[in-house]
Formats: sequence, C-alpha cells, structure tokens
Amino acid sequence: MMQRTDTCLNASERKERFLHICVVLALVCTFLFTVFCFHFFVECTRLAPQISGGYLERFGAAFRCLLAAGCGDVEAQARLGELYAKGKNCNFRPYEEKSLAWYRKAAEQGHAGAQFAVGEACRNGSGTELDRVAAAGWYRKAAEQGHAEAQYRLALMYHDGNDIPRDKDEALRWYRKAAEQGHAEAQYRLALMYHDGDGVPMDKAEVIRLFRMAAKGGDAEALWRLGKMYEKGDGLPQDREKALRFFQNAASRLHGGAQFALGMAYALGDGLPQSDGSALYWIISALEMRTALQHTYFADIEDARLRAEMVSWVRRMAELGYATAQVILGSMYACGDGVPQDKNEAVLWLRKARDQTRDGRARDRARALLAASALEGYVLPQDKAGQQPGGTSGPGPGWLPSAAPELPFLPDDPDVPDVPDPPDAPEFSEGAYFLGRLPPES
Repeated sequence: MMQRTDTCLNASERKERFLHICVVLALVCTFLFTVFCFHFFVECTRLAPQISGGYLERFGAAFRCLLAAGCGDVEAQARLGELYAKGKNCNFRPYEEKSLAWYRKAAEQGHAGAQFAVGEACRNGSGTELDRVAAAGWYRKAAEQGHAEAQYRLALMYHDGNDIPRDKDEALRWYRKAAEQGHAEAQYRLALMYHDGDGVPMDKAEVIRLFRMAAKGGDAEALWRLGKMYEKGDGLPQDREKALRFFQNAASRLHGGAQFALGMAYALGDGLPQSDGSALYWIISALEMRTALQHTYFADIEDARLRAEMVSWVRRMAELGYATAQVILGSMYACGDGVPQDKNEAVLWLRKARDQTRDGRARDRARALLAASALEGYVLPQDKAGQQPGGTSGPGPGWLPSAAPELPFLPDDPDVPDVPDPPDAPEFSEGAYFLGRLPPES
C-alpha cells in the first residue's frame, strides 16, 4: 500500500515538473518571439522613411522586403541593401555594415547591381576594409553581366592602373561596352582616348561623335569640350553662338570652366549683352568650383590682351566696392591666377570683402578663402604700421542676381543637344549656398 502511494506521488511530481518545464519553455519562446517582433518592428520603422508612399504603405513594404530577404529572395536582398545604404543619411552607424551584408547575400547569388554595390563598398572602405583589388573583382562580375556603371569603373581602373596592372586594351574594351549602353562618362573617356591617341589611332571624327553622344547624356565635360571646339573652329565650324549655348549647358551642370567663359562673355560683351552683374555671378560661380585655390582660370586665357582686359575689369569692379569682385581679385592674388602671386594684395581684398556689411554671401566666401589659403592670421605691412588699408570701403553696391542669368535671345539649334536638367546638385565643402545659384528643383 505504501509503495503504491509513493508511485502515485512520483508520477504526480513528474507531471508537475513537466508542466513547470512547459511553462518555462513557453515563457522563453514568448520572450524570444517578442524580442524578434520588436526587432522586426524597429527595422521596419528604420527602413520605412527610405520608401515613398504613406506611412502604412511604407511600413508594409519594409515588412515584406525584410521577410522576403530573410527567405533568400535575391531581389529583396538587393533592395534591402539599397534601403540600408540610403539610411546612412540618418547617421545610424550600423547601416553601412547592414547594407553591405545584404548586398553580399544578393551578390553571391549573382545579382549584378549588388555585385557593383559590394565593389563600391570595397573601393571606398564603406562598411568594410579598403580593398581596391577586391573591388575590381566585384566590378568585373557585374560588368560581365552588362552593368554599365561597373564596366565604366573597371575601365577606369585598367586605364589608370589603380591597384591593378594597367591595361589599355582592357580599358578600351570596357569603355566601349559601357559607351554602347549610353554611359555618358564612358563615352567622354573613350573620346579622350581617340583625341590623345591613347591606345587607339587619333580620330577627330570619332572624337566629335563620342563627345556629342556624351553631351546628349548630360556630361558637363563633353558639353564644355564641344563649346571650345566651336569657339576655336577645332574640327567644327567656328560658331560663337553655338559655343555659348554649349557653355550655358555645361555651366548649369556646375562646370567651372564654362561658368568662367560665360562670365567673360558678359564682362566684355563678347556674344552676350554686356552685364557686370551677370559677369560677376558666373565668375564667382566658377571660383566656387576651385578646391583650396588650386585651379586657375585667368592664367589659362591664351590671348594676353584678353587676359589683361579681364584682370582690368575685375580690378575696376573691386575698386568700385563690389564685394564679389573683391573676392575674385583676392583669390586671383592668392593663387597667382592672371596676376603675380601676392599675399599682401590677396589679404587686402579678401578682408575688404569680409568686412562688407551688406553682402553676407561675399563675406562668408571671403572668410572661407582666407581659411583655405591659410591667410586668416596674416599680418599686412600697413597693419604693423598701424595704417588703415586704402581703397574703397563700406557696404558697396549690390552683389549679383539671385538667379542664374539665362540666354533667351539664343535660338534653338539642332546641333546643340537639349540636355535634361541635371539630378541633385553635388554638395561642396564650402557650401553652395554662398552663391545662391543652384538650379531650382524640378
């Protein structure tokens, strides 16, 4: 009897223990499921802002993308990599690593776009160590599947010999493949090879053909080159009007040389109505393209008389008190652009622009140039003597137009491509807002 009672108790205890274990397992599973759902919800919330549409629509799209990517869908994995890459703008550090992780999953399944993205990450050291040899390998995988941008990147690496053996034949082959798909930069680079006889025979007709193709694709350098060819009559009929239209197209794409050419045309009334305000606008826009005052524009003018006229015009505008002209003249002296390099004159004119009370944009630009040329603390001889710098002072006349001057009087020309508006303008370290000249959003 006693033995039977003990057996019943043992069975009851085992049953109770089993129930306890089941309860614990259920609680653990519930906890893990809750954590998973919370994590999933957080990821969807982070990804949703990168997707267009209403909030619920965006959240649902992020949910489906995460679910499909987790199940191995290659397109969803590539899309997820793209969404995480966009999320880098939110200053969330793990986005780079997560973007690369999903891109790798898709790339390993043969997705060309993901292979190119992994190559970009390796080339830039974004989310992984810098490895340009690995980048070239990923570019090749994507290029062999017909990815135009990967073909162009691979051609650049072969042409420049960056971290892989230089091979002009391979560069030419991949440039051609990308160019055949309408890649404007590849078309421009290929044109340069024919122009310079770099690995191919020189061929002016092929150069012009490729420049035109690249110009139709919106390549600013190709537009600029065609404008110069029309201006000089180099392989094309000399035509100042067509040259100006090409310069205008290139200038709208923030090409410094084209902006400077338009400024010169306005300043001297050469093919355009004489306008000091428009000239100042375009010349200061060109100077904004400089990197730490390393590029010159005035010194590149081949005609000495024309160069002297331009320098004289800038000085006259500066002496009249135009802050923009003072910035231009100061930058010219800072880097010896068209005038002998002179720190005293550079500091003198940049300080005058900096001290203007009416023109905040020119003032900020002058401060940036003083900092870029390491002249902020430079002491002028007259400062040592306790003298005030000579010349005009005070607010000076107005700065320049609030919008880019147009060329409405130039008729449409079938030889000049109707190039679509450029995409988002690039950002510059000194801030494009100094000029107030970025094209309006479409």
